Amino acid sequence: MNVKKQNSIHLSHRAAPIATAAAFLVAAVLSLFSPQMGGFLFRENYSRFSTGQIADRDLVAPKAVEYVKSTETARKIEEARAQVLPVYAAQEKAILESLHSLEQFFDYLNDKRAVGNSSSLLAEIESRFSVRLDQRELELLLQGNTTSSSLFPLIEELVTDFMEHGVFESLPQVSGDSITLQRWEHGEKGKSVLSIGDLIIPSRIPDAVRSSLAGTGIDEVSLDLIEKLTLHFITPNVRFDSVLTEEAKDKAAAGVAPVTGKIEEGERVIRKGFIVTENDMEKIRAISQAQTGIQYGMIIATFLYLALMFFLGFILLSPYLQPRWRTFQFLMLMLITWLFFFASAALSFFLTGEDWTMLRAFFLPSALVSMLITSMIGEKAAFLLIFLSAFSIVPFVPIGKMDLIFIIVSGLTGIHVIRKSERRIDLVRGGALISFIHLLMVLVIGLLSKKPVSWFASAAGLAIINALACTVLNLTILPVIEHFLNAPTVFRLIELSDMNTPLFKRMIMAAPGTYSHSVSVANMAESACRAIGANHLLARVGAYYHDIGKIEQPEYFIENQTGNNKHDELKPSLSVAVIKSHVKIGIEKAKELRLPPEVVDIVGQHHGNGLIEYFYTEALKNEEENQKISPEEYSYNGSPPVSREAAVVMLADTIEAATRTLKKPTVAKLEKFIWSKIMDKVINRQMINCDLTFRDMEKIKQSFVQILAGHFHSRIEYPKAEEGKRKTHEQS
Repeated sequence: MNVKKQNSIHLSHRAAPIATAAAFLVAAVLSLFSPQMGGFLFRENYSRFSTGQIADRDLVAPKAVEYVKSTETARKIEEARAQVLPVYAAQEKAILESLHSLEQFFDYLNDKRAVGNSSSLLAEIESRFSVRLDQRELELLLQGNTTSSSLFPLIEELVTDFMEHGVFESLPQVSGDSITLQRWEHGEKGKSVLSIGDLIIPSRIPDAVRSSLAGTGIDEVSLDLIEKLTLHFITPNVRFDSVLTEEAKDKAAAGVAPVTGKIEEGERVIRKGFIVTENDMEKIRAISQAQTGIQYGMIIATFLYLALMFFLGFILLSPYLQPRWRTFQFLMLMLITWLFFFASAALSFFLTGEDWTMLRAFFLPSALVSMLITSMIGEKAAFLLIFLSAFSIVPFVPIGKMDLIFIIVSGLTGIHVIRKSERRIDLVRGGALISFIHLLMVLVIGLLSKKPVSWFASAAGLAIINALACTVLNLTILPVIEHFLNAPTVFRLIELSDMNTPLFKRMIMAAPGTYSHSVSVANMAESACRAIGANHLLARVGAYYHDIGKIEQPEYFIENQTGNNKHDELKPSLSVAVIKSHVKIGIEKAKELRLPPEVVDIVGQHHGNGLIEYFYTEALKNEEENQKISPEEYSYNGSPPVSREAAVVMLADTIEAATRTLKKPTVAKLEKFIWSKIMDKVINRQMINCDLTFRDMEKIKQSFVQILAGHFHSRIEYPKAEEGKRKTHEQS
């Protein structure tokens, strides 16, 4: 292991906890503003309650609160306003106009007194003043004594009294039996409450005149004349005054004292399962407005919950952050996707109301998160992250159980899509599958929750939009992350497995034996990795590239030699230097091609630090007395394989080359030979850094036997049935 990579590993070991702690602090700060906690400083969230809904939890008052019962107060105000009588106002100008008209009438009569009674005068009076008199009434008016000194002041007084009292055109249509009348009283404008029966209307004036003049000794003819003229010159002067009426209502409303209530500390304001009433909402609003200050208990509980989620996430996901020097990269990727998921959840809450409780999950990119993490790290890491993401937002964003189920199902579908995808076009087909699963979830959630038909339509639209958005974003973001992290995703490995690239065309021309060997090793490694559950694509690509260092000097490697062995002309020390150099050259070429580091590791570790026995033996034969031959000088400079894929490629490389020397191969011979080669690697400590078990090695052996038996099918001798039975009996 080189110094640079060692430093990288040490850095990742230090950086991972620091990054996790930093992410925890970010989440803790965000939680202070979380809507579920009611916003800044962890206020209790009461927005989930609304009038008419069934409460999903109890609500207990945290402290005693006095509050105004707004509903009851409003009712009393309305009652006070309703009790205000309509206000009518007498118009003063109308009185003056009536008196002026009456004065003109009598002045006219005084002027005509000298003319005397005539029939033409009656018509003129009717035409000019609209007063129809008969001959006797005219004569009475033209008598000097009564006209000027008695009738005029009497009628003037009557008109003035009636109109100052207020004359209605007709009885007002009001709900009660009284009104308020604003008029002049004793020289001052005041308001009086009058019953409908006491109001003066034109039809009541004759009786009122006779009542006023009762006992005055006025004869009947004069009474009729007074009654006629008074009624004629009186004009209805009372109108409804909406402004005065509204002012009276406002004054009455202002006089109503607010109705107050008190909530005791510990009082159960809302009971789970009961319908929330408007009175309940008043208490909730009062508690919410009265709630100030920091709730230390809630802060501690929330921080502990966050710490628990981060701790579980770290210890559960750490095994899937291999290789370890990628820990920091993958950890940051998961933290960023989690923060993106958390932000989406918070944004969905702010964009939607309470009615969207069961639709809020359709705004969350759970399928996108699972697809990205599966592609970059693996399906087990994605599986755990989806569960952790879903449960981590529960205390901060109000979501329902169905939302939670939708998030998990959508995420699992995304994992399945990536697991079955080997080409990017498969992701597009996966988008259709995600849409279909989303629609099924909409149907299930809607039927279980007894939602109306309109809900199904909106939910289905959001579900499809969510699936398409996750698919498009995955297709857009994944190549960027692949390039930035140089990660061996399925799609990148598929691209690298293309054997028509200039590198492999050069290999097949310059080193055809190496090319053929690499293809065979790739087939063996892929088959073995499938058998043990390792990354078979990574093993195949690693096997393709593991000997690219031989391209520069292909004639020094036996698979490319056609009779002339270059090493016959060299000392063992020079030969082994040439053999060892292909690993170093291969690493340099792999880095120039910007292969993923995991592939570069396979190139550098496919020989480990094993001894090159042939040249070591040749060196010992030529050993001189004063010359000390060290095994380290004849060993490769690499390190034993770290990953299972690199270990499998090492075994496939060794066994594929070694079996070429096997004469008259049989299945039994192959099994024994392959197992001996595997054990050689174990004994020589080449398997100490990888995670292969003996069970894995047995599966690898069987896989190699199957591949090589097919390769030697024309020459192989299969064991006879009797031999097989005898062998089984001996083993038992």
